Amino acid sequence: MCLPQFEDRHPSYNAPTSYRTTNEEPSIFVKMLGRRCFRRAAGISGGGEIPLFVLLPRCDEVVAIDHSYQSLSSAYMKIILLDILGPAKMREMLIESRYDDLLSAAKDGHGRLPPELAKQTPLSRQDFKETRREWHFFPLRTIERAYARLERLTLVHGDLMDLSRFGKFDLLYVSNATEHVNRLRRNATLTDFVPIVGKGKLMLSTLSKSYSDAPPKPHKDWELVGDVEGFRTAWQHQLRRRRVPIEEVGQ
Repeated sequence: MCLPQFEDRHPSYNAPTSYRTTNEEPSIFVKMLGRRCFRRAAGISGGGEIPLFVLLPRCDEVVAIDHSYQSLSSAYMKIILLDILGPAKMREMLIESRYDDLLSAAKDGHGRLPPELAKQTPLSRQDFKETRREWHFFPLRTIERAYARLERLTLVHGDLMDLSRFGKFDLLYVSNATEHVNRLRRNATLTDFVPIVGKGKLMLSTLSKSYSDAPPKPHKDWELVGDVEGFRTAWQHQLRRRRVPIEEVGQ
């Protein structure tokens, strides 16, 4: 099996916050996207669940980026475990809480991590326990489809703005990026994402409770097409479409 490519865009920076498992609700994103498929998608990697099981099964190409080496290392190790164990066995071991077996397999696969990611703290029993909590929502067929497409995935160490070098995407996942500072110590805005997304294409985002009490404000570049309150969190999960300028409609 061909493992994903890895690129390091900013070796001198490593974010202080990392996620070894997603802290969002991938099943909501799956429902919001419905049966849509995409040519190119990109988004924050986090612990890997959303790039792997929301984006990859429906996309021809996925770029997953994160400014934390630890998050990327966790995501990449899960991919290595999928390759060592296979989708069915890995999911079964997680569901059955066979954490010692998973730790042993992770130790065997550690040498396959890219050097920059191999330096990070290995996954622990607690990490696998949290991973189990998320993976039970994914049908085996979804995990198998992601596994069959791993060569279409690229992992990148960098900020969301670094995605511009890859061209425009049909789908962008930004998590709650507008609530956190990047390596330049500033918060991203919806306007920042315009150059990364094609006209008429989509963006998935999340807002925490403190940001989502008020109704979403209209935005000149983005049309809100989906807004779902979390089941397991107090967050709002939103789907937006990049507006097409009026003068270009119908062209």
